[in-house]
Amino acid sequence: MKEINGLQDSNAPFRTKPGQLSGTHSSTIGQLESGSDDAPNASNERDLQLEERPIASIALRRGNPRTHSERQIRQIATSIKTFGFTNPVLIDSSNTVIAGHGRVHAAKQLGLDTVPTIQLEHLTPEQVRAYVIADNKLAECAGWDRDLLAIAMAKTTTAYLNLLSPDPNVHWEPVAGLEGIAEAITIAIDTETGDYTRLTRFLPGSDTFTSGAKVHDYPEEVLVLEGRLYDAAVDRWLTAGDYASRPPGEVHGPFRTDEGCVVFEVSYPSEAS
Repeated sequence: MKEINGLQDSNAPFRTKPGQLSGTHSSTIGQLESGSDDAPNASNERDLQLEERPIASIALRRGNPRTHSERQIRQIATSIKTFGFTNPVLIDSSNTVIAGHGRVHAAKQLGLDTVPTIQLEHLTPEQVRAYVIADNKLAECAGWDRDLLAIAMAKTTTAYLNLLSPDPNVHWEPVAGLEGIAEAITIAIDTETGDYTRLTRFLPGSDTFTSGAKVHDYPEEVLVLEGRLYDAAVDRWLTAGDYASRPPGEVHGPFRTDEGCVVFEVSYPSEAS
């Protein structure tokens, strides 16, 4: 059994029966809600093959009603890095995306060459149009058990992963504007508030003096975990164990480091002044 971007492929097809995947290919949302079975070809059993395809061979659907902000695409990319590509992109007979536009955008952002796909060749153009809406709209009909969600979130955030070890599952990404100087791992992000937690790693011998000092309109907290970092704004070397609380508007940097440095950051954009 091989693994494709975190998704296992047993080389056996996905098999659907009436009332399963093919039964959702009705022509309207109303039919799905009412349980109508008059979708064409719904009685045929189908073999759906999981196939790794080059992103360049996949076309995004023009007029896709579902929109994806840059922020959401970054969140999807973080999810793929953390959990793997566990949800294949659905495409039609012409390799145009039916479901998974956000995942394709995120894969491009991550620099992936291929993505796992399932081709739904048996769908008519009318069924494709209906499925594009249904795939997104039906999820909105679901709700959340807030108590169970809190438990689930607690379990997922109580992970045992050494982010400072040379683990192949830990992916450091260049910080925009500081390529070759600093890298980061986004550990957690609140999709409603934008508050986030991340690790930032300054590479040995690097500095940000060409970028100048920084200032935010929101508070943040910083804890140095490894190495040391010079903050010109306070004329001080920060070493392992040093903690800084920065209120909105506080100037920090530029920075430099001789041996490299890893910093734990918690930022609160939701509290912007």
